[in-house]
Amino acid sequence: MSQFQKGKIVKIINGSAIVKLQKQKLECAFRGKLRAQNQTILVGDYVECDVNNSTIEIVCKRENQLLRPPIANVDQVLIVLAPKPKPDFFLVDQVIINSIQNDVKPILILNKKDISDEYFLRDAKEQYGEVVSKIIETSFVDNIGVNKIKKLLKGKTTVLIGQSGVGKSTLLNLICPDVKQEVGELSKKIERGVNTTRSSEIFDVISGGEIIDTPGFSLLSLPNIEPSKLASFYADIEKFTHDCAYSTCDHIRKKAYECGVMRAVENGKLNPKRYARYVELYNMYKIEWAKRYK
Repeated sequence: MSQFQKGKIVKIINGSAIVKLQKQKLECAFRGKLRAQNQTILVGDYVECDVNNSTIEIVCKRENQLLRPPIANVDQVLIVLAPKPKPDFFLVDQVIINSIQNDVKPILILNKKDISDEYFLRDAKEQYGEVVSKIIETSFVDNIGVNKIKKLLKGKTTVLIGQSGVGKSTLLNLICPDVKQEVGELSKKIERGVNTTRSSEIFDVISGGEIIDTPGFSLLSLPNIEPSKLASFYADIEKFTHDCAYSTCDHIRKKAYECGVMRAVENGKLNPKRYARYVELYNMYKIEWAKRYK
């Protein structure tokens, strides 16, 4: 057996990493030279390992990288929503933007169909039908829609993202062999999930492929985006920007006759909730962009 083998980091714990090699998983320490170079090491990274010394020698070039959760080399993102806990669509928008920035396909899972009303399902579809590549209705407790998810995962590396309590652990128990995730309860007082995942970890899927479980989150930060380019990450908004009177239009506080986006909102062709969050994010980026050299 060669002393050096290529593997994939499936979990990072206490300054070391669990590396999946061809025939085994090995806990490896990071070489001092990597620390000296301030080399970041992420779940999903391909690495060269010295199996005799159980050390990571080289971090291979990444295909892509999500900022939060910090994951490398992924094909698609499963964003899980449910009627409870209350969906945070502002977070969903940012996850989609981060996915598009890195050429990662976003897929929306509407879980807990067994307790969903038509408003939740219709609202989510109206907001994201033109934005994500696919929307799947599921009930993990009733095993509805799970086979559709298995087919999507086959041969792919997929990140599983969602607020705590939306059912991510239940899904993992259904699709991953030898995985028995603790399933958290939903707090009745605040209708928020209890986070049962402490760190990101890659699991093998029964149907083939890999899925990366991530901690539930309530905050997301994105790299600075030039405000004038933000609309290009909103497929439902971007298509109306070509009808603006001015190429420099920011689609904020404009009259409908001069802005195609505002006209689309007034005519019911663009979801007003999505547009309102675009304005909020635009204003946030405008402040950050102005401070970038300070």
